[in-house]
Amino acid sequence: MTASAHARSSAVQFQPDSPRFAISGRAVFRVACVTAALAVELAIPPHQTARQLEFYHAGGTAYYLVSQIGGRLRYCAIAGGAGAIFFSWKTFREELLDVLAAPSRRLDWILSLIVNVFLAIILIGMVPALTRATSPASPAAWLAMRAVIAVGAVISGSLALMPVSFWRRWYSRSRVAFLCGAVLGLTVYWMAPVAEIVWRSASRPTLWAAAWCLRGLGKAVRVNPQILQLSIPGFSAKISSACSGIEGIGLVVTFLSFYLWWYRDQLRFPRVMILLPIGIVAAWLLNVTRIVALILIGVHNRDLALNGFHSAAGWILFNTLCFGIVGASWYFPSLSKTESVAIPRRSEATVYLVPILVVTATALVTHALSANFDLWYPVRVIAVAVALWVLRDRLLALELSPSFFAVGIGAVVFAIWIAVAKSSPGDNARFITGSRELSPLQSSLWLIFRVIGAAVTVPVAEELAFRGYLLRKLIASDFETVSARKFTWFSFVASSILFGALHQEWIAGTIAGMLFAYAVYRRGSIGDAILAHSTANALLAAYVLATGSWSLWS
Repeated sequence: MTASAHARSSAVQFQPDSPRFAISGRAVFRVACVTAALAVELAIPPHQTARQLEFYHAGGTAYYLVSQIGGRLRYCAIAGGAGAIFFSWKTFREELLDVLAAPSRRLDWILSLIVNVFLAIILIGMVPALTRATSPASPAAWLAMRAVIAVGAVISGSLALMPVSFWRRWYSRSRVAFLCGAVLGLTVYWMAPVAEIVWRSASRPTLWAAAWCLRGLGKAVRVNPQILQLSIPGFSAKISSACSGIEGIGLVVTFLSFYLWWYRDQLRFPRVMILLPIGIVAAWLLNVTRIVALILIGVHNRDLALNGFHSAAGWILFNTLCFGIVGASWYFPSLSKTESVAIPRRSEATVYLVPILVVTATALVTHALSANFDLWYPVRVIAVAVALWVLRDRLLALELSPSFFAVGIGAVVFAIWIAVAKSSPGDNARFITGSRELSPLQSSLWLIFRVIGAAVTVPVAEELAFRGYLLRKLIASDFETVSARKFTWFSFVASSILFGALHQEWIAGTIAGMLFAYAVYRRGSIGDAILAHSTANALLAAYVLATGSWSLWS
């Protein structure tokens, strides 16, 4: 065998939807590197420079011009790009696969990426000398300079991601989709202040509904509508815009919209659309219930109410509502086209999904019962270990052979996580305060269980669900007929984003999900993803124990 033939045979060959495409590991490596760099750039907040603060304090036109730089423009640009991809998905996918089917050996994308990183450093303000050099005295000139640098960063980043031929062909075939994306971006820009007004206004109905419920429970309630405060003897709470229920309604509507679109062929339209108003009303009522329970718990344990139950209860109710609505849509024949089977066969998805369901359920409950840190974390580890033991015969039948390459991927994920994640002094202090309530023996046992959970039970449960099940389920309903090396951009990106959403550091989590998926594609072994995940978490555990950055375990 010649050297070139050997190189071709050892290269990672993915198998997209169409047999005429063969995407090499080189192409995925390029896209992964550029995507990771762009994601890190978006995650780092811009520094408040001295010149920028001067413009803020000046007020008037100067303040208005400078205030447009940052969040709102960034979000509307992201929304516009996502809209263009969505409205031209078929064309976008065809052009993307055409480019990746014949990967170029040229390295000009590295030069474009270097230019992009340099311009991003200027925009973020990480190097004071560069920031001063690009900060003229006039607000209008400052804005124009920033706009030029931002456009340059976008262009260089785009060229690093894909060649100019891709962008030219995609635009020429999808002009209407680009126009729709621009309209969507402008809508996001102008709807932001409107949404904020609606968000604040929604707090008042929630305030009065919670007060009515508390009075029905026989509590002496005092309501201050001016500051949106609700009080009973022993505890008081302000109903801020974040507690109004609008955020939960938005999440439910987003989830249901995606669900209805994804299963549009199996559900009965338009009658199934009744799930949207049901979800909206239920989300608001459950939020009122959460606030009432928070106040009642706060009378007896203030720390538990504010630091544990306050956030965890929202996710518990959200997941319960979403699973309930999905289950109802399949249970009622008037909503689903699929006929129910009297005695269903044993689902092959059980081995992949039961461990993550146990992790999620126990995590929500233990977090809700913990104030400063997750005191009941060992219960989570034991519960998942029991689930894995029960499923051990079917787990051993899976392809779990590890490789040293997977260890390297885990080390890369750890390095990315440390570079992106930020330790929180406040969370560290709360962790230390909570751990002091334990005896030395209890503290040592807790740390042992925490490391075992991070390095063993969590990687196994998450990889079975995301890389073993979801990565293939997004390709075909009968996922077990899909090869573990089968590659599609939709399943690769969607499963990685959903994996990232499971973590507080969602950008680092998404990148980690992509690298774990690459570990599976390389040899078709879920064991590689588990080992890579376990390595990353073990290194993170060692880092946390060595540096005391306890918030990285939150």
